[in-house]
Amino acid sequence: MNELTPASRCEWNATGLTLPEGLTFEEWSGLGDALAHQANGLMWWIGDWWLYGEHRYGEQASQAPALGLKPDTLSNAAAVASRVQMTRRRGNLTFSHHQAIAYLEPEVADALLTQAEEGKWTVQHLREVVNPPAEAETCPMCGRKMPRRKVTP
Repeated sequence: MNELTPASRCEWNATGLTLPEGLTFEEWSGLGDALAHQANGLMWWIGDWWLYGEHRYGEQASQAPALGLKPDTLSNAAAVASRVQMTRRRGNLTFSHHQAIAYLEPEVADALLTQAEEGKWTVQHLREVVNPPAEAETCPMCGRKMPRRKVTP
């Protein structure tokens, strides 16, 4: 039997999502999970799309539409996608986590991604571990150098 999924019964465009009447809680919740998964994957997909075009079409790829993105955004997505191969990407970390480690040696980058996963690090924490400021102290969670925090009463 070919049943319609909640997503196939929705109407969406660039400015909104219209949900059908009568969705069950499970359908609505599942749709939210699917949307979150797609949002996290979007920059990967754009980066991989651009890399494919550059590889397949060379200079002609620059004639493709920029998807309404700033050139820096497109370039960044492609750079991160090229430096962090699919086999090294972590689905439970954001694209921004991967962006923070993209220019490190793969072994170092992968170790930091593992620590970020296990420690549930924010992107900001990972960025500070990768590039600590000049004035730093040791983080009690991971042993890395971290910026000194001003304590305000």
